[in-house]
Amino acid sequence: MMTRPIVGRVDDTGHFVFDPGQKDRFRSRLLSMAGKAVVIEVSEHQDYRTIAANRYYWGVVVAAAIEATGQDAETVHAFWKDQFLPDETKQVEFYHHMTGARVRHLVRPASTAKQSTKKFRTFVENCRLWLSEWYGITTPDPDPEFWRTKVADGESGNTLKA
Repeated sequence: MMTRPIVGRVDDTGHFVFDPGQKDRFRSRLLSMAGKAVVIEVSEHQDYRTIAANRYYWGVVVAAAIEATGQDAETVHAFWKDQFLPDETKQVEFYHHMTGARVRHLVRPASTAKQSTKKFRTFVENCRLWLSEWYGITTPDPDPEFWRTKVADGESGNTLKA
C-alpha cells in the first residue's frame, strides 16, 4: 500500500516545518506503528503535473492531433511518448519461484503520469511544436502564465526535441 508523503519545508536553521495538516498526519502515522522499527526517508519534494495540465494536454493538444491525423488518442499519445521520451527505459526481471529461472528484459515504460511539472510542460510543448511543424496547427497557450513560467524555469526558444 502506498501512502501519501508527509510534506513540509526546511527553514534556514535546518529545522523541518510541517505544511498545514501534515504534523497531525505524521503523528498519527507514527502512532499506528508504535513498537515497530521504522525507516524515515527525506527527499526533495517533486511537483507533479497538475490535473489542469493533463486536461489541457488531452483536451486541446491531443484533440487537435486526432482531428489533423485521424488517429485515435492512445495512438497519438504513444507516438509522442516514443518521439519525446526516447531515453526512458528500465530493466525488469521475472523470477520463476519453482525453477529458479530468471528473465531480464529492457522495457520502455515511458510515461507522463509521474512527470514533474517542468518535464511534462516540456513534453507538451514538444507535442505542440510537432503539430505546428507537421500540420501548421497552433494550439492556444494553456494559461496566461505559461511563457512566464517557462522562462522562470530556464527554458527558452521553440526548439523541438527529437
